[in-house]
Amino acid sequence: MKNVLIGILVFIVALLAFVIFKNDLFSKKDNSKVDSTIVVQKIQKVLKLVTVEGNFSELMNYSDFDYVDLPGFRKDAIVQVDAKVSIGYNLDSLKISTNEEEKTITISHLPKPSIIAIDSDVKFKNLSSGLFTNFNEQELTKLNTLGKEKSDKKQ
Repeated sequence: MKNVLIGILVFIVALLAFVIFKNDLFSKKDNSKVDSTIVVQKIQKVLKLVTVEGNFSELMNYSDFDYVDLPGFRKDAIVQVDAKVSIGYNLDSLKISTNEEEKTITISHLPKPSIIAIDSDVKFKNLSSGLFTNFNEQELTKLNTLGKEKSDKKQ
């Protein structure tokens, strides 16, 4: 009887130990490691004055097919391109002269306003592949580039 009680006690302790440590044993651990280094490529003086910013959004429908245009071979995508356009003055050609006696500053050769920067963000809203085809990395990269180019041309 004593041996049976010891056996049951050992079994209960082993079962409790298994329950306690099962999360560590069977859970998927994140062993990923990320290293990054920032390298300064160029530092330059910027003489730009942004006076107007516009936010634009465009939806682009894309469709393609492999071999024949049948439902199993068709690929469709809806791509949303959000763009922020900054318009202002590039002040590199600006001429500034001072007159200390009269305490005046004269600004001349003010350039015409132009587009200074276009920041685009591409989002894929609906990617639907056919039964026999799907989007690969090259096609998604092509869609990303096409969306940015179309947005830049319209600005």
